[in-house]
Amino acid sequence: MSVNTPTSKSAFLRLLDTGIHDELPIHLKRRIRPTNIIGLVIFAFVGIPFSIITLFYFPPLVWYPGVGGLLCASVVLLNKQGAYDASRIIVTLIPITLGAIYNASLSAAHEDPLPSVYLLELSFSLIPLVIYDIKEKTSIFFSILVCAIIIITFPITKHWFHSAYDSTVLRSGWLSTVAILLAITTQLGCVLGLVAIGKQAENESETSRQIAESEKRKLEIEKEENIKKSEELQKNQAEEKKRQWTNEGVSLISKVIRESQDDDTLYDKIVSTVVKYMNVNQGGLFLIENDSDTPEIVLRACYAYGRKKFTDKAIAPGEGLVGQAYMERQYIYLTEIPQNYVRITSGLGHATPKALIVMPLITNDTVQGIIELASFQTFEAHEIDFLEKMGEILASQINNQKVVKQTQFLLRQAQEQSEELRAQEEEMRQNMEELSATQEHAQRQMEESKSLYDQLQTRELVFGHTTILSEADLNGTITFVNDKLCQISKYSREELIGREHNIFRHHDMPSALFKRFWDTIKRGETFRSIIKNKAKDSSHYWVDATIVPIRDKEGKIEKYIGARYHITDDQIAEQMYAKQLKTFEIEA
Repeated sequence: MSVNTPTSKSAFLRLLDTGIHDELPIHLKRRIRPTNIIGLVIFAFVGIPFSIITLFYFPPLVWYPGVGGLLCASVVLLNKQGAYDASRIIVTLIPITLGAIYNASLSAAHEDPLPSVYLLELSFSLIPLVIYDIKEKTSIFFSILVCAIIIITFPITKHWFHSAYDSTVLRSGWLSTVAILLAITTQLGCVLGLVAIGKQAENESETSRQIAESEKRKLEIEKEENIKKSEELQKNQAEEKKRQWTNEGVSLISKVIRESQDDDTLYDKIVSTVVKYMNVNQGGLFLIENDSDTPEIVLRACYAYGRKKFTDKAIAPGEGLVGQAYMERQYIYLTEIPQNYVRITSGLGHATPKALIVMPLITNDTVQGIIELASFQTFEAHEIDFLEKMGEILASQINNQKVVKQTQFLLRQAQEQSEELRAQEEEMRQNMEELSATQEHAQRQMEESKSLYDQLQTRELVFGHTTILSEADLNGTITFVNDKLCQISKYSREELIGREHNIFRHHDMPSALFKRFWDTIKRGETFRSIIKNKAKDSSHYWVDATIVPIRDKEGKIEKYIGARYHITDDQIAEQMYAKQLKTFEIEA
């Protein structure tokens, strides 16, 4: 028995929910179950009992409770078919109408209505309040009005349906009590319908609350994820900004090295550039000299508080922080520096900084120098990374300069040895004929070389007088210009080196022409065009330009060389330029 109860209950609840669908409006969905409940209650507790009572005592009137009960039971089928308005009209009007006719049929003209049946009619008048939503004001008003009219006009309408039956059995005795209990049961059915509505509303409210809490949790999770993504994005942007700062600093140092010709000025520029770029207070550059068993660490450049410092200092390996960094080949970074420590140890001045870093400059596993920086702010990781990368470049440059100096020294030694050989000529007379022949051959080669050199000099002279020549790197930055270009453009060589080629660009030149120009040379092809350039004084000049990409040993483009011929006749140049635009299919 206990096993079947949940199944029966589940089937009963499904019966009460007949006709409920998710796509229905909420106010209608809430009224379907109460309609089914009231219809079944009237069928079970009014239609059937009163049909039995009437069958025994008033057989001709049995069709009133019978038909009314069946119609009320049919609301379940009507709701299943979607006839919600019809089902509610039946439950609202049919029971009270048939009840009034039934009451009138059993009441004599001079008698009061049957109390039990009249109580049923009053119970039926409550039904509109249960099965209609407050939004359906018209339906509620109409139903209540009809019920009120039926009840109020009973003294009049009872004369229309009077019969000769004796209704004493329903006015007193146990049947009267039963009828009253059935009327109370009907009222309880209406109350049960209201309870069902309240329960349903409560369930929907709880469901809505759970959905809202679920949505709130989702929003909180999404908010946390968005915050994490935002923090990660900001972190990545900060890291990218630091990497960009490092790369720009390395490029700046490379440019300083490339443009400097003198060693002493190079070291001063390096130190001042690093101090300014990193916004530190002091900096010094030490070089390793006397490369032997006892090398010496010499201060070659010093820069502090926005100006060059003239300081001579030599440190032995292992002495102080600089000597220690040389021995260990690792950078030293201090953030807690005792008073006067810098003055005593580093030779960078008398102020006590907050942070000090000593970075060895290493290339090919050899320390070529040491750079020392002091700041009133701590050094960040990307700044130390910049110093390491810059140190590799600077160490390579220092090593190259040492190699150049060593080569020059060897050349001088060779010259001295040559002079000694000439001093020993008298001792080598026995080899004079052979040496003479050798000398004659060498002389001929020298004469041929001199002739070739003179020819090259002449060609270069002619080329320099007739051709505007320049070289640029892959970004279009000028790296070389000849005198002819300076003459025509009216810029000095110092003003042009390191500038972009668009310094010559005239505003009459269309962007499409320069796009074609860059697309061509980046493909490794030669580009030729008639171009109108702008001089320093804003005047213009026409050139017949040929740009040739130059490749390295691996076949990669490493630079561009441009040769241009000055077109002095503007009319001819403009005709050639217009013809060229038509060929290129470019609008002027």
